[in-house]
Amino acid sequence: MKERRQPPRRPGSGGRRTVQTKRRTSGSAKSGLLFLIAALIVVIVICSVVLARGSENRGSSIDSTDDFSSSAATDAAPDTAKESESETETEPPAVEPQYELPSDLNSRYAILFETATGKKLVGKNDDVRTFPASITKIMTVLVAIENIDDPQTAEITLEQSIFDYLISANASVAGFQAGETVKAIDLMYAAMLPSGADGSIGLAELVSGSEAGFVELMNKKAAELGMNSTHFSNVTGLHDENHYTTLRDLSVLMTAALKNDLMREIMTTKRYTTSATNIHSAGITFSHTVFTSINASGLQNDYIIGGKTGYTLEAGQCLASVAVVNGKEYAFITTGAGDGSNKIKYNVADALSVYEMIASEV
Repeated sequence: MKERRQPPRRPGSGGRRTVQTKRRTSGSAKSGLLFLIAALIVVIVICSVVLARGSENRGSSIDSTDDFSSSAATDAAPDTAKESESETETEPPAVEPQYELPSDLNSRYAILFETATGKKLVGKNDDVRTFPASITKIMTVLVAIENIDDPQTAEITLEQSIFDYLISANASVAGFQAGETVKAIDLMYAAMLPSGADGSIGLAELVSGSEAGFVELMNKKAAELGMNSTHFSNVTGLHDENHYTTLRDLSVLMTAALKNDLMREIMTTKRYTTSATNIHSAGITFSHTVFTSINASGLQNDYIIGGKTGYTLEAGQCLASVAVVNGKEYAFITTGAGDGSNKIKYNVADALSVYEMIASEV
């Protein structure tokens, strides 16, 4: 009979056979090592699969966060979700204009706004490109004020070339002459009140040495104010296809101008006499075209306190006016108000009708 061999006992399980032959011990060790390596490989593979699946699940969760969160919020707090939907459905409509412009308004472009805030109240084609004509001079004088330290002492002698240019362009002038030495402050009033192009060119040459150089400052200022639909090509408002704006942009300019104390003073002065010069010993007296236009039209003015007129054939009659109605200040800007051939100034007639409308509705 063959001898029955007892199976080896696991170490630590008890019994007397705790020592095997060297060969058996070595073979068992190798088998155990291979088993451990195989088991380790299996574990690594399993962990890799688990981690990969976990990553996919996490990625799927991130991609669908909005859907999941929305669903969870609905399940967990349906009342909150309904409140949110209700708020969306009951969103207030767009604010309607506070006023309606008169149906018989002559001006093709118009905007009414509060001067303190620049808030638009009503408009007509106010985002459509138009030509500003001499309303341009508001920007000209404002930029000059900001770039001249002391307008009361700064001065320039006006060259003959200025007048040759303005005569050829048939531009309006304030009455200065070639070779006349004029103070900056007088040039400012000359540009604004009688709309003198000689005052505008004089300021440009005083500040920048040339009109072209000064126009760069005007366009820079327009960009700073956010007048993104405006481009200036001269300082006078003489017609140029590349010299344009919108009334919305002009309302931004007007609001900024009225916040400047000197600019406001100039815009609301009815009459002004310049200081004595080497040619005009008694100075020159200017009258504000806004008020002369109102008087020439025979219209009753209870509201307008200042502003700036303008006219070219392409722009039509223009007006940037400032008014006080029932103790509150407004501004109304128009362009394209008739061809200027009649006695009635349609630009001022439109402005007065709008201010009268405000007075009657407040």
